[in-house]
Amino acid sequence: MMTTTATATTTEASLVTAKTICLALRRGRFGNVKKASLASVEVDADKTLLRLSKQLLDSPELKAIQKLDSEVQGYLRGVAFSSLFKGGVYLIPLALVEQVEAKLQEFATRRAVLVNDAVAAYPKRTQETSERLGIVYQPGDYPSSTRFAATFTFEWQYVTFDTPTRLKAISATLFEQEREKAAAKLAAVADECRDAMRAGLASMVDRLVERLTPDVDGKPKKFTKTAVTNIHEFLDTFELRNVTDDAELASVVAQARKVMAGVDVDMLRAKHGDNDSVRAAMLTQLTNVANMLQPMVVDRGARDISFDDEV
Repeated sequence: MMTTTATATTTEASLVTAKTICLALRRGRFGNVKKASLASVEVDADKTLLRLSKQLLDSPELKAIQKLDSEVQGYLRGVAFSSLFKGGVYLIPLALVEQVEAKLQEFATRRAVLVNDAVAAYPKRTQETSERLGIVYQPGDYPSSTRFAATFTFEWQYVTFDTPTRLKAISATLFEQEREKAAAKLAAVADECRDAMRAGLASMVDRLVERLTPDVDGKPKKFTKTAVTNIHEFLDTFELRNVTDDAELASVVAQARKVMAGVDVDMLRAKHGDNDSVRAAMLTQLTNVANMLQPMVVDRGARDISFDDEV
């Protein structure tokens, strides 16, 4: 049994190597919060136990950049696997690389416009905020406009899981040690990719089952559009994201596709009771799908991956 499991893990790791690539994304922006001195602040407490921070700029332009950066992160979390990697590194299915590249180019263009707006407004925002900060204002906290502009970066590159071959010329033993480390890491990554896909679908199905289940008074619950569209998107792109060739999950996905075929949020929303029978049938069928997924989901704690747009 152990040999079969080990072989499966090795196969999955090989598939991950063949079907994915790492995307390293680096974003930078002006650090808008800084420590402030408590010397001029009167409080009835031991100041050695307190910390005071100040916002350097009250800038709608900076908030717009931050909002876009959150949009970038949300997009990448929706198409990539980020577990087991340091922040800013995402595992991208090769089948989605061209789509991701086009989207990043779009984000970069939009961000450049927002950065230009922030730089143009910087002198004005500095003046406005310095007046509001009063005694905690420090001119040295504010760089020149040129240096302010230089704090904003948005760069990315694609990297692979290769053990540096130059190590072999230095030490065959060291090369083999690093190769084994890489293999172990890839096996763990493969497990995470498989488990995250399973958990992602299970979470969305469970949410829709919960929405289809009447409340304690027997009344139908409200639906958000994403409760349905997220599942459709997952099912539509499953083959592209199934980087471990998870046949067991593929079987459940096929069943889920039959259940969700032709279903939209308007069909499930309550309209004077007209859709009660539709919702009841959907509830039964999706509960069966949820029961199929339940034993497949492994609880590995908090994950850095989400296929869901809802918070």
